[in-house]
Amino acid sequence: MAEDPTKAAVEAAVDEVTHPEIDATLTQLGMINGIEMDGDTATVTLALPMLNIPDQVKNILVGRLREAVEEVGAEFESEIAVMSDTQREQFFQLEQQNWSGGIDGVDGPEGEAGDDDDTADPPF
Repeated sequence: MAEDPTKAAVEAAVDEVTHPEIDATLTQLGMINGIEMDGDTATVTLALPMLNIPDQVKNILVGRLREAVEEVGAEFESEIAVMSDTQREQFFQLEQQNWSGGIDGVDGPEGEAGDDDDTADPPF
């Protein structure tokens, strides 16, 4: 029987997950509020700057976290939280500095990949 995945392995995997619109990891952006292990299940708390972010972005974020956690052999659960004012301020500063111009690998309205337009401004 395989050993349960360790919290350290899950944390390392989550630390590599990138934001689809910002050239930074979710950890760098302050979007990971915690990781809890219960046996082989990892519950990752994802902090969003606001709850009304587009579903497409939220689904990509959760999907990338799920993939990273499952790659190290853990079951995945997520919780969504809203950033504190301090977290949100830091997030928006990093967003401005690292904006990639669109969603990685997702076609925009003209059929071009979102990350090809480096001139686009962040939405906030």
